[in-house]
Amino acid sequence: SPKSPKSPKCNAPLGVPDLPDRPELIPTATVSNTAELIDAIDDAEDGDVIFLNNGAYDFDSALEIDKSIALVGESRDDVVITDTRGDKEFFVSISSDDVILQD
Repeated sequence: SPKSPKSPKCNAPLGVPDLPDRPELIPTATVSNTAELIDAIDDAEDGDVIFLNNGAYDFDSALEIDKSIALVGESRDDVVITDTRGDKEFFVSISSDDVILQD
């Protein structure tokens, strides 16, 4: 049988691990544009869920998440977050535990 590919850093099989059932994510804020998303992240508290309506969210600076929050898109194909800065090292900086990015 074929072997699973291994991660080069830890020799563990690549792929998505089995995750426990997640609780339903109930939005505490809903946004429709970049400015609203930035404000919602700034105002969020640990445990908040920000729902992104379908649309384009263009950022001219890094998206920094330093709280345990969830960003949940209306759909995988129609919520588009774009880095308009050009060729930079990183776009999303997460410095907190338990951050969820979904759809």
